[in-house]
Amino acid sequence: MHRFRITLVSFILLLCTEEVHSLSLIAKVDKTEATLQDHIILTLSVEGTQRIGRPDLPPMPAFDAMSRGSSTRMQIVNGQITSGVDYNYVLIPKKKGIFEIGPATIHHKGKTISSNKITLKISSADTKPQSTKDVFITTTVNNKSPYVNEQIIYTFKLYRRVKIANASLDNPSFEGFRVESLGKERQYEKIINGRSFLVTEINQALFPTREGTIEIRPAKVQCEVVVRTRRRRGFFHDPFFDDSFFGFSRTESKVLHSHPITVEVKPLPAEGKTPLFSSLVGNFTLATSVSKKKLEVGDTTTLTITIEGKGNIRDAHSPEFPSLTHFKVYDDKPTLTVQTSGNTFGGTLTIKKALVPLKEGSLKVPALAFTYFNPARERYELCKSTPLVFQVLPPSNKEKLHLVEALGTTTSKEEIKILGKDILPIRTSLSALKPYGMNPLQWAYLVFFLLPVAGYVGFTLIKRRRERWEEDLAYARSKSAVRNLNKKISLIKRYIKSEDSSEFYRLTSKALKDFLGDKLNMTGGALTPIEIEGQLQTLKIKKEKIESLKMILNILESGQFAFQRHSRKEREELLNQVRGLVKWCDKTIKK
Repeated sequence: MHRFRITLVSFILLLCTEEVHSLSLIAKVDKTEATLQDHIILTLSVEGTQRIGRPDLPPMPAFDAMSRGSSTRMQIVNGQITSGVDYNYVLIPKKKGIFEIGPATIHHKGKTISSNKITLKISSADTKPQSTKDVFITTTVNNKSPYVNEQIIYTFKLYRRVKIANASLDNPSFEGFRVESLGKERQYEKIINGRSFLVTEINQALFPTREGTIEIRPAKVQCEVVVRTRRRRGFFHDPFFDDSFFGFSRTESKVLHSHPITVEVKPLPAEGKTPLFSSLVGNFTLATSVSKKKLEVGDTTTLTITIEGKGNIRDAHSPEFPSLTHFKVYDDKPTLTVQTSGNTFGGTLTIKKALVPLKEGSLKVPALAFTYFNPARERYELCKSTPLVFQVLPPSNKEKLHLVEALGTTTSKEEIKILGKDILPIRTSLSALKPYGMNPLQWAYLVFFLLPVAGYVGFTLIKRRRERWEEDLAYARSKSAVRNLNKKISLIKRYIKSEDSSEFYRLTSKALKDFLGDKLNMTGGALTPIEIEGQLQTLKIKKEKIESLKMILNILESGQFAFQRHSRKEREELLNQVRGLVKWCDKTIKK
């Protein structure tokens, strides 16, 4: 126990030596000049300590910044200990120009430490013809001067002659348009200037919602391009080894941009526009039908109104319905079905109304009508249904109006007499109101009835838990974390008596990190105490518990490299502390 305390004190002193050195923050980039299709790696290096929070980035309106994690460093040179941590970011340029980045800042013990500034020059994208590149994107529209609400087709294409990975498409916001999908993407090959490209094409229907000039901003694709590299000439220089199987490759991050598109949206013409205009632009039809035309007074028939066509079908609504004095009308909820045919968006709006005739005779429902604008013919067109005529008959089973007759005017009182008995006996005393309990046979029936229900509920709960276990990886890892750790502890116990104490500390450290990785759904073996602390702080774990966990992790790390040997009792005590901490973590950290 005495040697264990000496080791703990010495390790704490080792950590405290970090504070002796002055802290500094250094900003570095992998390049100072780039194009709009490149990205820049920004590294903020904290020198002098590892126990510090993430620096505050300066405002960078000309860039999108994404975190790429952190790494820690520690060196011992001539007995002098230096340590630090690097925070990495990816900067994606949004516009060209010369920009000054910085300074970034960190706050430590009431002091603010600033980094150096960096100047970056961003130029336009590569001006070489697109077809000469190995990977590029294009965006087009089939009509740059549509009418308001007229469909145009926006086409995105990704061309590539090399392998790419981790590609993500950032579509523009399409401000001023309503957007509809035109089905799944498709892939095909295309020859451009004798070069073969694999093309991924995505089509969308755009409906301009206002007139005037609207700009569609560039699309953006971030991806990793696989670049083949050749080895230097040597003993194995032979065409055989130029085959892709023996090729060496690396990846380069690329940001691909398309060009902006300007669309001039024309207003709908005033000539020919009537109050019947429905706001529909495209090509549409109107039809009506009824469930029956011959019925009786009080019967119900269903009127179905169908508007079908290609265009902005989502703006469709019921035509103006006439006032019917000889019918009661009950509206149902309209249903809209959208569909695509090739690169055209459209669908069907179905409106149903229940009609109840109030009088007999030949009753008529007038024709329904609306107009829409046909952009192909550049004129308004009329859609009109046919009138409906109903033959209404008088009701076949009239109810008698005299349902109650006066049987007499005698109001003299008479004694109540029992005239007869039915199947069940008539109760004449209050004992009939007394509650009765369930007999054993009734209880057996109840259990027999409820047993299948309980079995079904139990089976459903087990099935749902199994499905979540299979589909939710984070849940499965969290639930199996303690079981996996206990298996590893059974192996660790063998090294309590072993003379090689470093193996005990190595296995215990790995087991504890793997446990935390399972609970946090992270790669446990790669976690550092600093990263674990950051993750636990986001879960609002108590500070004293986090400090206890850090202390045990640091003891396990130092124990792997300590020269003195630790006793069996010291190892057992440390393992018990690990077990207690694991038990607390399992109850507190929920995924």
